Amino acid sequence: MKKTLTISISGFVFHVEEDAYEKLHLYLEAINSHFKGFAGKEEVISDVEARIAEILQKNISESKEVITIADIEEVIAIMGQPSDFGMDEETEPGAPSPYYSALPKRLYRDPERKMIGGVCTGLGSYFNIDPVWVRVIFLVSIAVSGFGLLVYIILWIVVPEARTTAERLEMKGEPVTVSNIEKNFKDEMHDLNDRVKDFASKAKSTLRKEKDEFKSRHGDNIRNGLSDVGRIFLRIFLFFLGVIILFMGIALSVVYLSILFKFPVVAVMDHAGLQAFPLYSVIDRIFTSDTDIRTFVTGLMILSGIPLIMMLWGGIRLIFNIPRVKFLAGLAGLAWVCALIITLIFGFKVANSFRYPGEYAREAELEIVRADTIHIVAEKHLPPDFRWEKSGVFYFPEVRMALSNDEEIIRGIPLIKLRNSKDSIARIIILATAKGAFKNDAIENAEKINYNWQQKNDTLVFSDSFILPEGEKWRKQEVRVEVQLPEGTTITIDEHLRPFLGYHKNISRHEKIGTLFMMTNEGLVKVRE
Repeated sequence: MKKTLTISISGFVFHVEEDAYEKLHLYLEAINSHFKGFAGKEEVISDVEARIAEILQKNISESKEVITIADIEEVIAIMGQPSDFGMDEETEPGAPSPYYSALPKRLYRDPERKMIGGVCTGLGSYFNIDPVWVRVIFLVSIAVSGFGLLVYIILWIVVPEARTTAERLEMKGEPVTVSNIEKNFKDEMHDLNDRVKDFASKAKSTLRKEKDEFKSRHGDNIRNGLSDVGRIFLRIFLFFLGVIILFMGIALSVVYLSILFKFPVVAVMDHAGLQAFPLYSVIDRIFTSDTDIRTFVTGLMILSGIPLIMMLWGGIRLIFNIPRVKFLAGLAGLAWVCALIITLIFGFKVANSFRYPGEYAREAELEIVRADTIHIVAEKHLPPDFRWEKSGVFYFPEVRMALSNDEEIIRGIPLIKLRNSKDSIARIIILATAKGAFKNDAIENAEKINYNWQQKNDTLVFSDSFILPEGEKWRKQEVRVEVQLPEGTTITIDEHLRPFLGYHKNISRHEKIGTLFMMTNEGLVKVRE
C-alpha cells in the first residue's frame, strides 16, 4: 500500500504516488533552477508543465487512475534532464531528442505568420511547404469555383490556433522537450526584438519624414503666424529702444563736438572736485610736431566718432524701421580699426618720450644775518583770482602743473621745503626733474627749466610758478626748491606762498598772517602769532 497525493498541473488534477510526487517535484525544481534569471521564465515553465500534463493524461485510464514513479520517469525521459537542455544547440536543427522520438505533426493555425487566420501558414508547416503556395492554391480555387473560400472558413473554425510553445513545436513536428521549448522561446524573442527594432526604425523614419513634410508644408505659415498684437508690441519696444539709443548718441555727440571745437570738456578729479581742461592745449604741448598732432587727433576723432555715428544710425533705423544697408557695418569697422592703429602708433610714440627720468640741480648760498627775521614772499605770476578750488586754473596734484585758460600756457607749480642747515650755512637748492626718450634728453629737458627767485636783504622772493621755455614740450617737468636755514633763524611766510609749501610738521597752511616761525634742530616751529 502506497500513500497518494492530489496535485494540479497546468489546470489538470492528478492523483500521484508519494515517491512519484517527490521525483516530479525535484525535476520541476531543477527546471526552475535552470531557468533562473531567464527572460520569459514564467512562459517557458508554463509550457513545460502543459507538456507534462499532456504526457501524464495519456497514461491515465479507467483501470489506471494513479500516476506512478514509472510514469514520472517516462516524462523525464521525454522532456530531458536539465543537464541535457543545451544539447540542441550542438545538434542540427530538427534533430530528434535522444530521449524522445519525433512525433507526427499536428495541424494548427500559425498566429505569428498569418495574413488572415493563419490557416495557410499552418498547412504549410504541416505539409512542410512554403505557405505562399498554399495561398496560391486557395486563391485559384476561390477564383475558379469559390469552393476554396468555404474550405478556408471551415478550417479557420475547426483547426485550433497554436498558442503555446508546445503547440507550436507540435505544429513543426519537433519533439516537445524542455530544451526545444527553451530554444523556441529564444527564437521567438529574437524575432520579436527584430520586429520591434524594425518597427521602431520604420516609426522613426516615418516620423522624420512627416516632420520634414510638416515643416516644408507649414513652415512659412508658422513663421508668418505671429499675431498682430505681438507684432505691435515688438514694434513699440523697438521704437522706444531706438529713442533711447538715439538720445544717448546725441548726448555723446555733444561731448564729441565740444572736444572737436576745443571746448574744455576733459575732466580730472582731485581734492577740489571735478575739474576740466582744454584738450587741445595739452595735446599741443605734448606732441613734437604739427603733423603728429593732426594725425593723432584725426585718428582719435575717427576712433570715437564712428561708434557715435553707428549709434545714431541704429537709433534712427529702429525708430523708422529702415532696412539694413549692406556693407555699412563692415566699412565702418574697417575704418575704426585703421583709426585705432594710427592712434596707437602715435600714442606709443609720445609715450616713448616719457620713458627715462632726468634731473638737474642748482645751488646758491644766501646772505643771512642771524639777528634779522627773514621774510619769505611770493612773486605772483598766476592769475589774480588763482585758487585751488576755482575753475580757470587746472591743478594736477601728481605732477603739480597748472594750465591757465587766459594765456593757454602750462605753468609748473614748485614744491618749496624749509629745512635745518646741518653746517650753519644758509643756502638754496633748486632741483629740476623731467622725462625724455633717452637719459640725456631727460637731463637736457630738466636743465632748460628756469625757476626765478631772488634775495633782497632780509627778504627771499620765490616765484609762484615756472613757465616752460618757448617751444618746449611738456615732459612732466617739476621743480623742488629746498631752503636750508641755520638754527635760530626766524622767518615769516607770505600767505600766497603757503599753498606751495611741502609738508612741515609744525606749520599749517592756514596760519594767520604775520605768524613768526623759528628754525630748530627739528625743523620750523611756531614762535608767536
